Amino acid sequence: ETVSNYLCIDVGGTFIKYANADHLGKISSKDKETTPATLDGFLAVIRKIVSKNIENIAGIAICCPGKVDRKHGTIFHGGSLQYLDGLPLKTILEGEFHLPVGVINDGKAAALSELWLGNLQGCDNGVAIVLGTAIGGGIIANGQLLEGENFQAGEFSFIVHNPREHAAKTLIGDRLSAVAFVETGSQKIGLVEADGQLVFDAINEGDQELVRHLEDYCYELALVILNIQAVLDFSKVVIGGGISAQPRLIQEIDKQLQKIRSDLPALEATMYKPIVLPCKFYNDANMLGALYNLLSMSETADRHQGFYNGTNNTDS
Repeated sequence: ETVSNYLCIDVGGTFIKYANADHLGKISSKDKETTPATLDGFLAVIRKIVSKNIENIAGIAICCPGKVDRKHGTIFHGGSLQYLDGLPLKTILEGEFHLPVGVINDGKAAALSELWLGNLQGCDNGVAIVLGTAIGGGIIANGQLLEGENFQAGEFSFIVHNPREHAAKTLIGDRLSAVAFVETGSQKIGLVEADGQLVFDAINEGDQELVRHLEDYCYELALVILNIQAVLDFSKVVIGGGISAQPRLIQEIDKQLQKIRSDLPALEATMYKPIVLPCKFYNDANMLGALYNLLSMSETADRHQGFYNGTNNTDS
């Protein structure tokens, strides 16, 4: 069987990262460009990346911020890149390069990478929560990515915290920003520049103020997880984003889940406790998920049908 190569492009607020990967998700080369500030600049960079790689690829897999209509490959809102709003990226690139193109939201791509090759493999009902500037994510329901009526299922940032409290932060995406968590923690230990590793070093060394900071953060995240579980009845939640590389974070989320459950006997008696794991893929998650999206949507899916069926039945 010939191995097909694909170009995977992960559009972020700061960088546009790209890689060549085969249909098994094996990445062979990686590079990046600075994300331009305008739409014209953006399209120029994408065209340059594709042209450079066009010789040896069978398709283009893209993920980006914003709301994405996967079927038509059109981006709305654009998240941190407002100029992407209304861009029919799939149509543009397929018309110019005559290759299949897939476009998907980055949070949903992260969830798909975990379903395909990561810690949600073989999981029929699972959730990926990606902690960054806000909260991204994706939902796997009945073995499929749940998209929702407006392609916005899994936009956990928009869960509302009691607005009547008049707290500064009403949306969960603001309240549980990992960036804000690290910034506040850095201030508490007198750092001039925010540094997540130093914050967690202090936590692991038992700095009481920072330990409480982590407990509060994980308590609120655990509440969100339990509320999502009441709606979706999932078995596993995988936590992504840079902060998820800290084992202490995963342990603390689990601990807070147990605490809340034991305070609520009816909940504990009725609902299963979800398993909490870190995402298996951190830097490459979005690109691998974008590739899985392309493979499962295009004709290549038929060619590799046996491969898919094989993947989904393996126990991780």
